[in-house]
Amino acid sequence: MKVTWLPDADEAFKTTAFGREWEANIAQDVDPNEGKQEEEFTERVSNPRDGTWKLVTRKRMVSLLERIKRNQHFQVEGDAPRKRGRPPKPKTFPNAAIEHATVDAGKLVSALPGEPVGS
Repeated sequence: MKVTWLPDADEAFKTTAFGREWEANIAQDVDPNEGKQEEEFTERVSNPRDGTWKLVTRKRMVSLLERIKRNQHFQVEGDAPRKRGRPPKPKTFPNAAIEHATVDAGKLVSALPGEPVGS
């Protein structure tokens, strides 16, 4: 399969990842069975007898192609383009003065803990 490294605008033209040299926007052939590596993963398992849950760590073999597919800077031929970039900014940011305000019966008592509010 063909794999292409898609760097951000301010990144270098060449990089080393997954034990290979990559050039920006130039496809390379990757064998689906190449570079198998052992990987640990954790899954949640339920106990049907008492209804409790526990985390179990298991190991599995993962190919280079599977690891590449998880990286947003790589595009695998035939896969849909991945959404990149930073997460959107929140509509409102937390206001520390309000978060630390003391309210008593709907009336603001202090702006910060221990500080009286002017009348």
